Amino acid sequence: MMIIAQQNILLVYTFLILKKYSSETTPLNAAQVVNYMSAEFNVSQKLDRRTIYSHFIDLQKLAECYPEHVNFTFYRKANGSAYITVDQ
Repeated sequence: MMIIAQQNILLVYTFLILKKYSSETTPLNAAQVVNYMSAEFNVSQKLDRRTIYSHFIDLQKLAECYPEHVNFTFYRKANGSAYITVDQ
C-alpha cells in the first residue's frame, strides 16, 4: 500500500511542477521535471524518466477523459516535453 501512495504523490508532484514551471513557450521534459521535483519537494529517491513520462500519459488521459472534473488542459510536444494550462 505504501508504494501506491508514494507513486500517487509523485504523480501529484509532477502535476504541480508542470503547473508552476511549464507553459506553451517553455514545455518541460522528464529530466527537467525531476530536477524541479528534487529541488521543490526534496524528493530523495532516484526517479526514472520513464516514471515521469508515464505521469505525462496519466495526466493527459485524466484531462481528456474527465474534462468536466479537472481544471487543466495537458499538451505534449513531439519531442516528448509537456506543459499544462489551467482553465479559468
